[in-house]
Amino acid sequence: MEEPDRRNIGVGSSSVSLTDDDGSVLYEGRIYGLPLREKAILQKSIEFFNDPDPCYKHRGAVHVRMWNDIEKHLVQTGSRSVRFNSLPEEFREWIDMDMRVEQKP
Repeated sequence: MEEPDRRNIGVGSSSVSLTDDDGSVLYEGRIYGLPLREKAILQKSIEFFNDPDPCYKHRGAVHVRMWNDIEKHLVQTGSRSVRFNSLPEEFREWIDMDMRVEQKP
């Protein structure tokens, strides 16, 4: 198995392409641009800071942690282009695909 490219590790420094089962692009852009569900952000804010109504600093920290977890997973798998449904369930619950934002790198 080929060693994953670790040169660009760091929150948001990597691009990702998420596709549906037919190969249609759902999202393409920087990891830090992935839209996250408000419910997931609030759950993680409570988990990390015991804060159900996060200020912008806590909200930002939660975003960074969540994006970092997704990026670590992608680095471990060695792929930046993945089917959305192949992501771990937790990540699928975090990412708000209803937003369908496409951000070019």
